[in-house]
Amino acid sequence: MRKSLKFIVYILLVGAFVGAVLSMSIRDEKREQETLLKAVERDISAYYAMEGYYPEDVSELEERYGLSYDKDKYYIGYEIYGTNIRPYVTIVNLRDDYE
Repeated sequence: MRKSLKFIVYILLVGAFVGAVLSMSIRDEKREQETLLKAVERDISAYYAMEGYYPEDVSELEERYGLSYDKDKYYIGYEIYGTNIRPYVTIVNLRDDYE
């Protein structure tokens, strides 16, 4: 009886530890994605302030403002509606296997 109780407590502790690690990992992934979105938005604003119009695509931000990101991990959706209308930006985690 005592051995089985110890085993159950051990399993519960291991499960709690694994759950905590996974939770931190998910939080870090979301924070990284938010940081990338903020960087893209900041570069779009800077581009518009300097040029007077919005960039045609994300590659212009990479060339002129040094935007870099893991292209195997993230996709940047960039929809432009006109030179003076702010583009719509979305960040997609291509390795979104944590949910």
